[in-house]
Amino acid sequence: MSNITLTNNKRTITVELAKQGTQGQGVPNGGATGEVLSKIDGTDFNTQWVANGATVSWGAILGTLSNQTDLQAELTRIEETAVSMAIALG
Repeated sequence: MSNITLTNNKRTITVELAKQGTQGQGVPNGGATGEVLSKIDGTDFNTQWVANGATVSWGAILGTLSNQTDLQAELTRIEETAVSMAIALG
């Protein structure tokens, strides 16, 4: 595999392409819509397809984000602030 050299009127950049690694286990067959691939334990390639649960846990916070009204309100406020700043900066 060769490198790629990009040149414009100001500079030249050479990008070294990585060599492809050895083939691994890959993603196992199976899995249904909505399922995710999950590690069973610390053993390499020991995975299984599981339902993508909508309930998550962050320490003592349990449930879906929509049920965490104080957290949802703060995230909404941060998003609105970011949008306002982006508009102001043009």
